[in-house]
Amino acid sequence: MSHRKISVFKSYYYLFALLLFTVVANSQKIVLKKINKSVVIEWNNKPRLNGGVGLIQNSPSLYQVSTSVNDEVALLNVTINGSIITGDQFAGVFFHNILGLKHGVTLWRYKPWNAWSKPVRVLDATKMEDWDVQFFYWQYNDGVYGA
Repeated sequence: MSHRKISVFKSYYYLFALLLFTVVANSQKIVLKKINKSVVIEWNNKPRLNGGVGLIQNSPSLYQVSTSVNDEVALLNVTINGSIITGDQFAGVFFHNILGLKHGVTLWRYKPWNAWSKPVRVLDATKMEDWDVQFFYWQYNDGVYGA
């Protein structure tokens, strides 16, 4: 076998090994847990979001959150029975904490016109705008991203 053929063979071998390592390294699983009527989302054996509860604006009740994972996407659903939600109320799953948050960006529909989305840097999730945040994209301290 010539030196060139051996070199090409080694290159393919290393490429295969790299691809195999990448697939194995990225095959982490999302785990959804229920603790004290709240939801915890874990990935890579680390809790990422905790204290998830179902809420409706101006309601003192907590609502049941159903969970499932499909194609490594966490699906959360709030079951609302007997409650009426008007078009100007919010309802959804809200989390108490983003564990290991490094920084993020919200897209906020800012006043007074409520016509444009303004990107706003976030270093502490409790300090983000409390009204009309349209999207939140963040990075954890270990380099993983969430949205």
